[in-house]
Amino acid sequence: MPSNMKFSKDDHIEEIIVHQKLNSIYYDCKSDPVIFEKKLHDLRKRGEQLGITTTDSILCNRISAHLRGPFEILTLKYELYYTTMTLTDLLNDIKSVYQRKILVPKILGESNQWSMPTDFRARKPVRDTDRPYDRSKGKMKRERQY
Repeated sequence: MPSNMKFSKDDHIEEIIVHQKLNSIYYDCKSDPVIFEKKLHDLRKRGEQLGITTTDSILCNRISAHLRGPFEILTLKYELYYTTMTLTDLLNDIKSVYQRKILVPKILGESNQWSMPTDFRARKPVRDTDRPYDRSKGKMKRERQY
């Protein structure tokens, strides 16, 4: 260490905290991946300032190991192509899946297939083939149920 640099206890504590955060990094599969990517890059930048370096492959392993739900397919993809897949590729895939499977259905008001139904009462299924077809109106006739 150069003699003009002073080592403080606060720097050592911050180094330990950044190291722990980099070692336990994962995407929670709920938050916006753009925010996660920014936090990851800021954390890596701060780690580099403190002398902590991590490779893309280590971060990819940690992130892909914790992917769940609609993101699980990315874990399989990473296992197949881990030699050629970069951190940027993985983060772009996460953003793509988030947009298709979570963001768009939320905007359109569609139900997510991974969410639990809120109504557990049994209902009698209604099939269109059970009702006679009214050709003049182009609709199915509804019969009154008593």
